[in-house]
Amino acid sequence: TSGLSTVFDFSNTKINSDTEIFAKWEESLPYTIVSGDIDTSGSIIDIGGEQFELIKNYGNKISMLAFYPLNIGQNQMDDDKKGLQDDALDDAYSYGKITFSDTAYWMDGSDVKDEYASSYYVYDENSNAYQYIEDYVDYLQEINPKVLSGRLWSDEETNVFNCSSSERMCWSLNNSRNYLAMTGLRFGDSSLLRYLSNERYDRNNYDYKMFVIPVVEMSIE
Repeated sequence: TSGLSTVFDFSNTKINSDTEIFAKWEESLPYTIVSGDIDTSGSIIDIGGEQFELIKNYGNKISMLAFYPLNIGQNQMDDDKKGLQDDALDDAYSYGKITFSDTAYWMDGSDVKDEYASSYYVYDENSNAYQYIEDYVDYLQEINPKVLSGRLWSDEETNVFNCSSSERMCWSLNNSRNYLAMTGLRFGDSSLLRYLSNERYDRNNYDYKMFVIPVVEMSIE
């Protein structure tokens, strides 16, 4: 009634502890933190069975590196992981490797085209890896709509991993694996950076077959 305070009886109401609330929140996430946490580089995050190593938390999103190469290209392994990460891929075999591009599309003769001149990053829709990565992102978004995009390694990743800007030397997060994989960075003019995950950066021609280990970004808002 007007002027009277309403009294609520909570005597039979169960109040969840912080731990219980966090557990329920974690169960609702479209991803699983396998090890580590959402803030620490090297933490392992799972999206529908696809695992990633956390690169960096930007506050509103995170960037992650696929744990294994994508099973793509004409010489795919004959299994159910086509287009997805595949731990059966190995440098000893040609399965799963593609060329970065058919031409050095960022070059005009001996000069770098204007649209690529301001950065060493040349990965875009002209790369042979582009559609494979886009298809992979589409697959992940079906599981987790918060997945934003996918791409090849950029200068941003080399900086996060404390790589030398002059020698392009870098250690990956998991140095127990050794895959010859492409980045999206040109080395000089027509060559490309590659990374050896337990060794260092090196260079290869754009038409040399390598693995694709994409970087994926996901919103955490």
